[in-house]
Amino acid sequence: MVGSIQMSLTYLGRESVLLSEQEIREKLTEIRCRDHSSFDAFVLVILSHGNKDGVYGTDGSESSGPAKGFISLEDITALFDGSKCESLRGKPKMFFIQACQGGEHWSRFEALFLISWN
Repeated sequence: MVGSIQMSLTYLGRESVLLSEQEIREKLTEIRCRDHSSFDAFVLVILSHGNKDGVYGTDGSESSGPAKGFISLEDITALFDGSKCESLRGKPKMFFIQACQGGEHWSRFEALFLISWN
C-alpha cells in the first residue's frame, strides 16, 4: 500500500521522504513558514508507524519509550493553526495520518512519508 501511495504522489509531483523525529519537526516548521496565501486549503499526509496519539520517526519505536522518536498529533496539527501560520488562517486544513500500530512484520520502522500540497 505504501508503495502505491508513494508512486501516486510522486506522479503528482509531491515530495516523499524518510525522516527522524527531529527531521519531521524541522520539515513541518519549514512547511508552516511557507506562504500559503495563494492556496484555498492545506493537505498534509503522513504514513508511518505510531499509535492513536501520534507517529514515530525513523528513530523511534514502541520499545524505545513514548518520548523517543515520537511526535504527537497535537504537536503536528498545532503548527498549522491560524495563530502560528497566518497564511492558513480561515482555510480548511486536512491531515491524513496512516500510523500502523503493528510491528510483527517489520524489522524496523521503514516508512515515513511527509507530503505537503503547496
